[in-house]
Amino acid sequence: MSRHHDSRAAYDLIGRGALAARVSRLLDARRSVLLFGPPGVGKSAIVTAVSRPGLVVADPFEHVSSAAAARLRRVIERGGVVLAAARSRHAADLGAVRRLLWRMEAVRVLPLGARTVRTLVRGALTAGGVPPPAVPQAWLSDAVRVADGIPGRAVALASAAAKRWRAGGGLLPPRLALVVAWQDGLADVGRVFKGSGVSSREGSP
Repeated sequence: MSRHHDSRAAYDLIGRGALAARVSRLLDARRSVLLFGPPGVGKSAIVTAVSRPGLVVADPFEHVSSAAAARLRRVIERGGVVLAAARSRHAADLGAVRRLLWRMEAVRVLPLGARTVRTLVRGALTAGGVPPPAVPQAWLSDAVRVADGIPGRAVALASAAAKRWRAGGGLLPPRLALVVAWQDGLADVGRVFKGSGVSSREGSP
């Protein structure tokens, strides 16, 4: 595993602890849950944090086929629990699984606040080998604006900037660092730009 992925795992749940705890309580109560929010906002990190044996995961929910949707319905009808993640909770956006919505508790995952994003960026830079004194406050403020509350963007741009800094290239401007992260395939930045879903997880229908 790369150093980048180690640092990403360490920061995935910053600002999401209370939300992860809420989802965990719903699952403990045998409630199926739909996490929804924009790409890169941290839905999959919450899915990973609260997963447990016997839980059926559908991520991304909106890409589930008709046959898989029927299997999910049977899981719920038999008392099983489903945890899903999607960009929207609107039936028109969910295709084959739209009829399962009424059986699930919808939990919105909102973008993070500026202070939390700043913590994410600082932490990812430090994990990437950039000492705090090397990071100008103006750069950090710009990085927070570019990340726009999306933790996937925050960690990706910081990781790309750290990689270039280690190579002796200085700190890339945050917007350029995000483009470089996408081009280099760091994390899942492609879904931040393109809005595509993340890969299905083991246990998904």
